[in-house]
Amino acid sequence: MYKERFIKSFKNLHILLFIPDLVMLTFTLLAGFFFAKSSNFVQFLTDANRLADSLETLIPLINEFVQKNILVISIYLTIFFIGGFILGSGMIAMKFGMMKDVVEKKKLSFSKMYEHSAKNFWKVVWLRLTVFLISLVVLVVFGLLFGLNIINPFYKSVFFVLILLLFVFTLIFLKFLLLFRYPALFFDNKNSIQTIKNLYSYLINNFKHVFITWIIIFLIGLIILLLDVSLNIAQVAGLLLIMLIIRYIINLVYTVWSSMFLFYSYKLK
Repeated sequence: MYKERFIKSFKNLHILLFIPDLVMLTFTLLAGFFFAKSSNFVQFLTDANRLADSLETLIPLINEFVQKNILVISIYLTIFFIGGFILGSGMIAMKFGMMKDVVEKKKLSFSKMYEHSAKNFWKVVWLRLTVFLISLVVLVVFGLLFGLNIINPFYKSVFFVLILLLFVFTLIFLKFLLLFRYPALFFDNKNSIQTIKNLYSYLINNFKHVFITWIIIFLIGLIILLLDVSLNIAQVAGLLLIMLIIRYIINLVYTVWSSMFLFYSYKLK
């Protein structure tokens, strides 16, 4: 069963599925280029590398760079986060809309790519905001618990360990709960709140399936990580750019494959 999904997800990696991630890479590179150009960031890195052995001289250099470029940094961060969120939501809607078509054996085309992006944009936005709010609530609650524990004079160490264990358990639960969030959003066609509710029921009723799916993705990711580290160690200065391109392609294939595998795993349950 899992072997069939594994093979299908690799076999059906259509070239169009990679375009959204390449668009986001282009956006990131262009934003980074304009930031470096506007802030003289290359000169800062050169000076920082020269003074890297001395922390006392490095900190003033960082402070000076930030003070001189506070406006540029603010504008860049605004463009990067707002622009990245808007463009990223459109690309997610495009990519996962196409993946739904692949699973349902529909033909992909450039015209359909735009159609998926426009049709599913707000669904993706609301789901991303919902997930963000859930994560924020978890962080705030546990932040308060850790803060209260610090000022608690009794059993401080015991409660810290208990809170820490509960925090780790919550993160693991959220990881499993949200694993199929995009397949559920696109296949079930519900709003973000209903999608989260459906994911909870899905997790309770199919915990073994969710866990095995996550393990497969994790193990493949671990292999990719080890390969990435090996390439990093083995790279030669003259081949640095080629090595970076190879490493990016490998990670890109893994990213798209893992999403495709989730879509097949959710549909062929």
